[in-house]
Amino acid sequence: MSHLALLFQMPEIPGFTAGPEGLLLYLIFLVGMNDVLQFAWGKTLGKHPVLPRVSPNKTWEGLIGGVLSTTLLAIGLRFLTPLGIWEAAFTGFCVAVAGFMGDAIASGIKRDVGVKNSGNAIPGHGGYLDRLDGFSAAAAPFFHLIYFFSSAS
Repeated sequence: MSHLALLFQMPEIPGFTAGPEGLLLYLIFLVGMNDVLQFAWGKTLGKHPVLPRVSPNKTWEGLIGGVLSTTLLAIGLRFLTPLGIWEAAFTGFCVAVAGFMGDAIASGIKRDVGVKNSGNAIPGHGGYLDRLDGFSAAAAPFFHLIYFFSSAS
């Protein structure tokens, strides 16, 4: 998560006006929507669990649908970034996969210690920490992809 702060330390990118605030908003929106979209696709079409022992409600259909949808969202919201179409698509794909991995890791840890949710602040969705697990794995690759793509231009 410390990589989120590093977005504000990046060198200025010529012609890019949204700045670090735009990048942060982009990442927050992608990770949040990825979580929602994977849930929605999984509830709608899900039949095949990805990690049945860790998180039985996460399905391949939800994962694939969420990753593809988040990739398209990343392209649509690229005005918040200095990215081209293919760079945004790749970044969105990586953020979606990393977000899933962060969620799965947090689910595994909670299962190991016998906890269902990290709180009950959001009825039906657990606590605030349950909303942040995707960021824990997506922030670092996002920062490095943005840094790589913006310095490669």
